[in-house]
Amino acid sequence: MYTIYQFTLPALLWTLVIWRAPAALSGSRPSRLLWGFLTAMAVSLTTRPSAV
Repeated sequence: MYTIYQFTLPALLWTLVIWRAPAALSGSRPSRLLWGFLTAMAVSLTTRPSAV
């Protein structure tokens, strides 16, 4: 993956997670599931293991 994407994709996902948080915490079940999925994707892209 290119260096610019290693920084931009997690930053965009975390921005989306923070933006969706109020709607997810006070919304319906599908909204909470979407927020959980986005959070899991952001965490997985942020904490990638180093290359072997």
